[in-house]
Amino acid sequence: MQFNPSGPFRIGDRVQLTDEKGKLYSINLA
Repeated sequence: MQFNPSGPFRIGDRVQLTDEKGKLYSINLA
């Protein structure tokens, strides 16, 4: 899975990622 952040993330931020198949992931950094 590729992780291409659009900016600096902090603890507790909610991040949305997509993999090479276009599947969307929504995670909370902890």
